[in-house]
Amino acid sequence: MSPFRWVISYGTKSSGGPSSSIHGGSTSSGRGVNHHLGFHFGVPLQQSVEKAKALGLVHPALHCIDYLNVNGLDVEGVFRVSGDKTQILEWKATFDTGNSVTFPTYPRDHVHDVVGLLKLYLTELPDSLVPSSFFPSYMECQTKEDFLTLLNVLPTANKMMLREICLLLRNISKNSDENKMTVDNLACCLAFTILRPSGDPSLMLSQSSRAKDVLVDVIEHMKSV
Repeated sequence: MSPFRWVISYGTKSSGGPSSSIHGGSTSSGRGVNHHLGFHFGVPLQQSVEKAKALGLVHPALHCIDYLNVNGLDVEGVFRVSGDKTQILEWKATFDTGNSVTFPTYPRDHVHDVVGLLKLYLTELPDSLVPSSFFPSYMECQTKEDFLTLLNVLPTANKMMLREICLLLRNISKNSDENKMTVDNLACCLAFTILRPSGDPSLMLSQSSRAKDVLVDVIEHMKSV
């Protein structure tokens, strides 16, 4: 496990005991942390990572990713089927008080809710996971070397979170006979969640096909970063 993933997974050890884990994390509100400084949702990724570390809790996005790697790989339509909006917003509100959430493992329908929460987190980032300033360069990538050059210069927090998401997506695609979600299908669902242009929104429509192809390549090449 990389040092960065240890931080966003498990935070820091408190003087009163061991650090929290994905399945048994603390639900304390983190005494001594000023929650008025910001929330997990809608704040820059690096700030959110630092807050999770300060609280000794699993980062919300990584909490979703780990849950899906255990419970969601063979669920039909994962990342395509919408989750329950009320449930998603309830979990979001809990994370935004500095607490953690225990996701249910039954019924399996909750997999779509967890996906919805992850997508909401990524959508509400002030800048996309692959920052919008990189968008034109990614659209011009042609070779593996082009992609690796750009992926390696992403901000550290963005690069490591993108790596975790791409690993999840590759794991899901390996079960496409059951879940009906190939890499192409997943990229169609997530292209502009992960990589979006700044400025003119019409670019999203005009470059949707290319953006999907770019994300397919990113999912593949991210394992070499």
